[in-house]
Amino acid sequence: MEYGIISLFAISVILLILSYFKRDPIKDLEEQVDQLSMSLIQESYQLKKKMSILEEELLMNETDVHLGKVPAATTSTSLEDERRKISSLFQSSLSSEQMEYDHQTASKEEKEAYLLEQIRLRGKMDE
Repeated sequence: MEYGIISLFAISVILLILSYFKRDPIKDLEEQVDQLSMSLIQESYQLKKKMSILEEELLMNETDVHLGKVPAATTSTSLEDERRKISSLFQSSLSSEQMEYDHQTASKEEKEAYLLEQIRLRGKMDE
């Protein structure tokens, strides 16, 4: 009886020591999830940065082509006015038919600004 208790105690001590050296599979899974989430965060940041650069270039190119190299102060003011107008249209309680009508009668610059504003608002909703 004594030998049995001593042998069980020795086996338990050996198993306890081995458990400290064994690699935990859950830790590996946690590390993989952390790496994946960090890579997703980096990719989304890079995409947002590229989108903002592309939006700025598109607005600059359209303004330069249509207005013939106007000063930056007047360009930013007119763009802000267009953004406010589009934001108020988007946030107002107009029906989809009225918004479609307003979108059809708008100029090319207003249509592009409207689309960019929709993209920007959707990006804020996703965050």
